[in-house]
Amino acid sequence: TSLESLVLRRSHLGDEGAARLGSSHGLRGLRQLSVLDANLSEAGFAALARLPLRELRVSGASFGLDALARLGEAGCAECLESLALD
Repeated sequence: TSLESLVLRRSHLGDEGAARLGSSHGLRGLRQLSVLDANLSEAGFAALARLPLRELRVSGASFGLDALARLGEAGCAECLESLALD
């Protein structure tokens, strides 16, 4: 089996951490991801969007609507059902 849900609280993940998560082959089964206090820019958000997620929740990020428009180009575009940005 593989991990399907992951919650990272007070993560201060940053763009580098998001890039590692987004490119991890071990997380290809992940369907729900919550990253709180993430300290993400548009690059970090794009990295997380590479995962085939159904649900993505991100707080503590600073990016504009351009990042959301790029979701269509990302790996999660076809399967994302829920997106929450705090």
